[in-house]
This record gives sequence, C-alpha cells and structure tokens, in this order.
Amino acid sequence: MIVTHPLRLPAEVMAACGLKLLTTFQLRHLGVSFSASGDAYVLSSVRERDIRADTTVSGYLIARYRPDGTPVVALTAGLRKSSGLCDEELHSQIPDWLTDVCVLPGGGVAVSSEAGRTYLLDPDLTRLDGAWAGDADDRRDAAAHHARSFAAVIRATPSGRLLCLVPEYGARGYGRMEPNLFGTADGALTPRDRPQVRVFACLNGAPQYQDASHVIPYAEHMGAPAGHGNRPEPDLRTLTSGRWADVPRWTFTPWLGSPVVAADDLFVIPVFDPGARRSSPYVFALVDDTGVVRGRLEGLGQDDRSPYPGKHYAVAADPARGRIFHINRSGLHVWSIDGQPLVTLPADDKVFKPLTRFHLAGCSPAGELVLLHQSHHLLLRIGLPGDLDRLGPTVQTALAEHTRRRNQLKKELAPSNWIWTAPVDTVIV
Repeated sequence: MIVTHPLRLPAEVMAACGLKLLTTFQLRHLGVSFSASGDAYVLSSVRERDIRADTTVSGYLIARYRPDGTPVVALTAGLRKSSGLCDEELHSQIPDWLTDVCVLPGGGVAVSSEAGRTYLLDPDLTRLDGAWAGDADDRRDAAAHHARSFAAVIRATPSGRLLCLVPEYGARGYGRMEPNLFGTADGALTPRDRPQVRVFACLNGAPQYQDASHVIPYAEHMGAPAGHGNRPEPDLRTLTSGRWADVPRWTFTPWLGSPVVAADDLFVIPVFDPGARRSSPYVFALVDDTGVVRGRLEGLGQDDRSPYPGKHYAVAADPARGRIFHINRSGLHVWSIDGQPLVTLPADDKVFKPLTRFHLAGCSPAGELVLLHQSHHLLLRIGLPGDLDRLGPTVQTALAEHTRRRNQLKKELAPSNWIWTAPVDTVIV
C-alpha cells in the first residue's frame, strides 16, 4: 500500500491562536509514533512572529491519522502568546517545550520534554490524563524535579517494555537537565505510578555540577538510585571512542539522536559530534539491554553518506522483520539486525533522488516505511516487500505515486505555501 496525505493545521487552532500564516510562520514536525492498529500520532510545533504587533504565538499539535491518512483528531498543547521581551500568556495545561511522542503499550500517548517532563494523554486525544511534570525550576532544585518527572524519550519494545532516556543535570556540561541515562522499565506508566527504570548505559559518565541531591529515585543502577557517581561504566562516549577507524576520540561531549528499538533487547543509539560537519564523526551504535555495544550500522561513511548534510539524523527499525533503515543525501540504506548492510538505493540514480527530500519518520507495525516531507508537510507510507530484491521497484513506484498524489492534493486543496488548513476535530488542553 502507498499512501500520501497532508499533515493538517486545524482551522480551529488558527482561530484560537490568531494565526495569520505570515512569512514568519513555522510548522515543524518533531516525531511520529504508531498505535498497534497503525494509526500515526504526529507531534508538531507551531510558531508565528507578528513583527508589527510585536507578538509571538507558539504551541504544539499532537494529531492522529488513520493508516489511510484520514485525520481523526488534533490536540493542541503548550499555547503561548508573548508580547515584547518578557510578557507571556499561557493557555495550556502543558506549559512546556515538547520534543518527543510515544504511543504506550496500553494505547495512551506520552509526550515529553528534554528535561524529562512527561504528559499522559488518552488514546483518543480528548484530555490530559495526568503528568510527571517535575519541578517548575529544574535548574535550582533537582531533587524536587526528579521526584515528579520521568523521561525525555520513551519507546515501547515488542514485549511491552519501555526504553527510557532519563535526563541528568549537567550531562553535557551545562547547568540544566540533559538526556543521559538509558534504561528499561517493565511496569506501566500511569498518572499515578511510574515504573522503576533499570539503567544499563549512559552517554556521559561524569556530569558536572552535581551533588547528592541529584540522584534519581526512580532510576536504579547496581541496586541504588542512579546519578551522582552511580552510573554504568564505561560510558558510551568512551565505548565508541576509537573503536572504529573513522570515530576518533571525541573532542567534546557528543550529543544523542533519537534512540530506536531494533529488538526487545537491542537498540540503535545515534551519537553525533557537536561540530556537525560533513566530515564529523558519528556512530549509530547497536547497544543491548546490558549496556554492551554489539557493533554499529556499518558501511556509511563521510560527506554525503553521513547524516549531517540536510540533518538526516533519524533511524527507523522494523523489529518484526529484523530490518533497520536510514535515509540521507546518499540514498536509502537498509541493514540487518546485527548492523550489516543489506540494500542501498543510491540517490545518484535519478529515480531515487527524490528520497533525499524526505526525512525518515519511522516504521509502522505493518512494516511500512514512513517518510516525512518537512517543506510540503506530507507523510508518505510505503508498504515494503518481504523480498528486498523488490525494494527498488517498490520505492520507485511509491515515489512516482507520491508525486502524482501531491500534485492532485495541491490542485484540490490549494494550500497556502504548502500549509494544509482544514476543519479537524480539535481539543485544546
């Protein structure tokens, strides 16, 4: 099945926020997660600066789409309207900067910030069920923040466990919460209970500016709360330094991309250099749930084969079929579960060149490869063949069909600068 559909900006949100689609309007899609039935939950950010009125409107959309692209509902959160330099008017029960979305094993939806504030929504996106929102000032009172926060990133494994990325204060040398600890949790995350996270790896084994108040009560390592001197050793920065010829010792603390579940006990953890140049080192590390680095995704390289040009940082995995995917300016790459290259569809072949205009959004439970066009605000689902020998013709057909469907949608709906406005059932929390 090949489906192309627009990611819509609800007319109700435009009216509520007073959006005018000025030249300063920005709509960015931050993440996609899938329900067991294949529905896509898309987290997007909205921002518009009105220079004449000296006001800025910003907020977030969590929108649900059926596998055929039908919009179901959109929930709007984090609405802010600021004037001048300081004044800010909040219109939301979620006053945070959201960066991640995950459909939990029970069907509920979790959205999180980098500081580990996690908000729980019902599957129908009609309400905020609860929150582990931490402390309002996590920089000054880490203990109070960790007492009521959870994770910066959550991913569900095939068995229903949770892969969690937990932030720590000073993890990248700054005086703020930054994602650092990787762990798994067996229990359910609910408004009343958060599961204990068993930490198996960390990016930085020696965060700065910490004291005894920075331990994390719900994250455990070696039988004690993680943090402040109790973390897995060595850290991922050390484990990946010099292991491969093209990854020398990290000069600065690297930063983390979004982790991906490759199997119930195996994860792809992207590690990037702060310089983010074409020749900068990077690793798509394969790490198991005991913290062992089993390898990496092999066979990429530097320059256009690296993720840095075009900011192609995402990896997607299909645990049921044992495949891992990545798109960058050199094309579409497919690996086995142990990181060995299987297929490459090169972008220097003109039929696959359009792939470079997409970013990878994920894999659906049905094994579809899901691509995101950030400029046109379109989502493309490609049903992949079981036989990878047919992958090239399948993707070629999908790209041609996408172009046909895109032009049809543009003619029918007449979007303004590719912003697809339409009435959609909308909830504002």
